[in-house]
Amino acid sequence: MKRPAAFATSLLLAASATAASLDIAPGGYGLSLGNSKSITGLRINAVDRGLEKVTGVNLTLWKAGGNPKAVINGLALGLIGPDARNINGVAIGVLGAKIDRNMTGAGLGVIGLGIGRDLTGIAIGGIGTGVGRDLSGIAIGGIGVGVGKSMEGIAIGGIGAGVGEDLSGVAIGGIGVGTGRDLRGLTIGGVGAGIGRDLTGISVGGIGTGIGRDLVGLATGGVGVGVGRNATGLLIGGIGVGIGKDLSGVAISGIGVGVGERAHGLIISGISVGVIHSITGVVVSGLSVSAPEVKGLTVTALNGFRPKNWWFAGVNNSYTGLSIGLVNFSRSLKGVQLGVINYAGNNPRWLRLLPIANAHF
Repeated sequence: MKRPAAFATSLLLAASATAASLDIAPGGYGLSLGNSKSITGLRINAVDRGLEKVTGVNLTLWKAGGNPKAVINGLALGLIGPDARNINGVAIGVLGAKIDRNMTGAGLGVIGLGIGRDLTGIAIGGIGTGVGRDLSGIAIGGIGVGVGKSMEGIAIGGIGAGVGEDLSGVAIGGIGVGTGRDLRGLTIGGVGAGIGRDLTGISVGGIGTGIGRDLVGLATGGVGVGVGRNATGLLIGGIGVGIGKDLSGVAISGIGVGVGERAHGLIISGISVGVIHSITGVVVSGLSVSAPEVKGLTVTALNGFRPKNWWFAGVNNSYTGLSIGLVNFSRSLKGVQLGVINYAGNNPRWLRLLPIANAHF
């Protein structure tokens, strides 16, 4: 006579091979050994094939043979990994877990975890975690996390985290983080962070941060920060900060700051600041500040100049406020210039170019 354990194992494998099962489940509640289609209770099988529904615990030993209709409500365990259409509960796979459509609950794959459509809950993949459509919750991947559409929650990838459309929450990538459209929340990329459209919140990139359209909040980059349109908030770039249109707030850069149209606020730059249209506020720069219109205070070596053809060209047409520098230039001054050389083009001819100080009110 066979030992009980050996007998149970042979019975399980034989039942699975014939797509049958041994059920101790009066009224559909209880224990199922083999490839039963549905059960409420505990189901143990070698290879799931054609599974329809389990409410309770489903334990499968090997890779599934196809379960396009399977719904597991409860705990799904797999030596290779659970495989179902939808899982509501907890899924754990020694190698991985695969959910064709939606998952609500928590999933763990030692190697990876893949969800075809939506995840509401927590997903952890030893190497990676992928969600085909929307994520509401937490996703962690040893190497990476990918979300096809939108995400509300937290994504952490050892190398990277990517969200195809909108992110509301936190995304952290050892190397990089990218969102295809809008971000509301926080992104941190060891090398870089990229937001396709608008950022409302905080973005930190070890080397750089790029925002396709508008920023409201804080953006920092070890080398630089770039904003395609408008920036409202604080921008810090180790080398440079570039803003396509308007700045309202503070920009700080080791070398240069460039603003495509108007700047309102405080700008601090190691070498130069260039604004295409106007500055309103305070600017401190090591070498030069150039803008056609300025209202406020500027402190730099060359005020009202910009580099041109290996030299400098005067660009300031209107200055209202206090200009402090080695050389101060304005075609129309309403205020005071303090420096070695001071030029105010709207003064009488004999008062236009003066040492130490110049003024016009």
